[in-house]
Amino acid sequence: MAEVFNTARMNRLVAESIPIVEYLAGRRFLSQPRVIFCSVPDLIPPLRTELAIMDRAFPSVAREQTNPIEYRARVHAAALLGKYFFSEGTLRVVPAQVADHLDAHRIPLEEALEAVRLVLIHELAHALHDQHAGLGKQFLALRSDDEYLALAAVSEGFATWIQRRARAWLELPGALDRMTELIADQRDEQPAADPILLRRFEASAVESAATYNTGADYMAELYTSGGHGSVWQALTGELPEPDAVWRTARKRKEVVGPLEATFRRTRTWDSLEMIARGQGLSPVDIGGALLRFDASLTGLKGEGRRELLGSLRHALTFSALDTSGASERAFEVRLVITDPAKTRRVAELLGQDFHAALAPKRRGENPWYARIRGESYPVPGIAEAWRETVVRTKADVAPLSCERRVFVNDGWVAEWVAIGWKPEEGVWNSLAQNLARDAAALRP
Repeated sequence: MAEVFNTARMNRLVAESIPIVEYLAGRRFLSQPRVIFCSVPDLIPPLRTELAIMDRAFPSVAREQTNPIEYRARVHAAALLGKYFFSEGTLRVVPAQVADHLDAHRIPLEEALEAVRLVLIHELAHALHDQHAGLGKQFLALRSDDEYLALAAVSEGFATWIQRRARAWLELPGALDRMTELIADQRDEQPAADPILLRRFEASAVESAATYNTGADYMAELYTSGGHGSVWQALTGELPEPDAVWRTARKRKEVVGPLEATFRRTRTWDSLEMIARGQGLSPVDIGGALLRFDASLTGLKGEGRRELLGSLRHALTFSALDTSGASERAFEVRLVITDPAKTRRVAELLGQDFHAALAPKRRGENPWYARIRGESYPVPGIAEAWRETVVRTKADVAPLSCERRVFVNDGWVAEWVAIGWKPEEGVWNSLAQNLARDAAALRP
């Protein structure tokens, strides 16, 4: 592909793409953006710098990282198609990675140049945002995980929205519709990535396809209602709540009920936090509920994902992690409130998501996990209860097992996964009983 990605072509691509981004975004660049077309190793030094900045700025995110920055930079670099680096004010695109992704996803290689254009447009949108709002200052001024998630949704949503509109405006081939999906799903392309660790709710939320795609839908809604002014107000003004991003983005597709203040103050949630702390695990903030739940769906795609999200009245995720770095223990919970008539189907879809997330991502790849037991069992006060164990099977990686329990009652489904530790049976039953008693408070 070297003859396709020659210097003259790449320079022309930049010159053509800048005015397109300016027109679609409704603002001009304040200075010529610096664009570098490079190879994967060239991404590692700036990635190393930005990971260090983010770790210092966000201890709650950094504490989940058990691997050194150098390793994380190499893993991220191997998956990226391109990236804007606010620490140096440059954007870097890896044409060879784009071509490899096209081939892996069965998109004709004849579209490689236009695919690189779309990646370039996405990253140019980040550069434009940075020039007008100071992306680095925005990130370093954040005060909570929820603000971090909201800015990620706004920033990635804006770039994805510009990219979508550019593809349609330029009338590029229909196969390139999937480039938005590929850019959003770069995290899934990380080599040798344990799917259980990759799906951890808090660690994955800001990098998930939900952040990109839901954020883009949010920007589209703002543009429809208030034009470029509303879009730039979101980019430069006060950040929205993550749930507001999710609800605004989905209002044309689904109707969801109001948030319940009592939802966070139930006996069930108190029990979860007590159990986590008793095991030496650190509970993580449970805000940003709907967007974070969307991000937790790392296996469910297409119509099944749309059906589950369309069935929500409310949802919460809860994570508790071992922050000592000594082990891979965690406790993860997803709680969904739905129409009573849809309860069983929602439970099925959550199961599909869990198992699909464990399946190999590429043809010929050996699975990381195997399910060794699954069965239903009776729990007083609960309509249905299910338990299963999955065990890590990779020969070159230390064993790790997960215990998954699902409790289903009229209008709600709870999925609890213990990773790297095995709760006593009485713990599960106590949680189920608390959940049953809290049912009235949990329903919208």
